[in-house]
Parts: sequence; structure tokens; C-alpha cells
Amino acid sequence: MLKNLGTVEFVVIGVIAVLLFGSKRITDVAKGLGKSTKEFKKAQSEYEKTVNKDVSEEESEDKDKEVT
Repeated sequence: MLKNLGTVEFVVIGVIAVLLFGSKRITDVAKGLGKSTKEFKKAQSEYEKTVNKDVSEEESEDKDKEVT
């Protein structure tokens, strides 16, 4: 999706953001967005670890059933 956006589009989005939030508040919005992104990636990583753990446990159980 972002591959289709060029420099002009990003500048327009930036100008609109400054007009909506003001130059001082933009930094607060950017910090909040950064923190939200960090938390999202952390949650995504934890979810992937849980899924991988569950899958490997299930595969181990399946192998144990095949052996017996």
C-alpha cells in the first residue's frame, strides 16, 4: 500500500497533519504512534511465539501417537 505513495503524497499528508494537529502537537502524536507501533509489534511477536510453541507441542504429541 505504501509503495504507491511518492514524495509529493507524503508532503501533502505532512502538511495536512500540521494543519490538523499543529506543529507542537505533531511530536506528541508521533511519539504516541511510535509507542503504539512498538506495543503492537511486541504483542505480535508474543502471539507468534505462542502459536509456534503450540504447533511444536502438537507435532510432538502427533509423533508420540505414531510411535505407539
